[in-house]
Amino acid sequence: MLNNNSNENNINLDMPNDIFRNPNPSKSLPLWQKFALFFGGSVGLYILSFICSIILLKMAGMENGPNFSGIATFITYGALFIALLGVLNKNIIKVSKDHIIPNLFIGFGIGFGMIVVPIIYSVIISLFRTPAVSENEAALRSFLVIYPFPSILVLGIVGPICEELTYRVGLFNLFKKWKWLAYIISSLIFAFMHFGFDSPDLVNEFINLPIYLFCGFSLAFAYDFFGFWGSVAAHTFNNLYSVIMVLLSHSLGLLE
Repeated sequence: MLNNNSNENNINLDMPNDIFRNPNPSKSLPLWQKFALFFGGSVGLYILSFICSIILLKMAGMENGPNFSGIATFITYGALFIALLGVLNKNIIKVSKDHIIPNLFIGFGIGFGMIVVPIIYSVIISLFRTPAVSENEAALRSFLVIYPFPSILVLGIVGPICEELTYRVGLFNLFKKWKWLAYIISSLIFAFMHFGFDSPDLVNEFINLPIYLFCGFSLAFAYDFFGFWGSVAAHTFNNLYSVIMVLLSHSLGLLE
């Protein structure tokens, strides 16, 4: 009887639960694809933004402002999304091939934490300094209220997918052999890509920097343990919440 129980235990130990054991197939992409995703999603974003700005300002005759920023952002992220999928090519299936349903729900939970922790941080900061949004968030708000529905699609869904392909599938995987370094570098670069270096209030940018560092680390954790869909769910949940709250605040007259 004891021997039978022992054998059953051994069998159970050798049979991993596929729901909780996430192989994360996107980590096995070729090195050149990981680099291309990071380079294309970071540097390529600025190149596409510059080209789009030239076209809209010079050829279309648009004036700089919220309308221009909104249209430029939508076109830029649309082009970037197509470009990143082009880099993946046949490996799109590999990136998206994991346990979608459980990882989505876990990702939503991580995304909820990405909302709650910054709120608590902002409340603490408000005890010592008048609250102020970052340059990045202020720019997003300026045209979000003008183009609400396209903003939900681009800022809430397309943008997060592009950033997950860039900073997690691309950048994080470049350092996957040194896990601690992957977390540090991907979190730092993600945070400083949202930093307003040209802001007139750099103190405020540095005050908001820990929020982006926390979000970068949370998304790296979600990707590392729960795959591409885990980090996409967390990122999308966080962004959609921000977009909806801005639109709701504006409709209630609470946002200038």
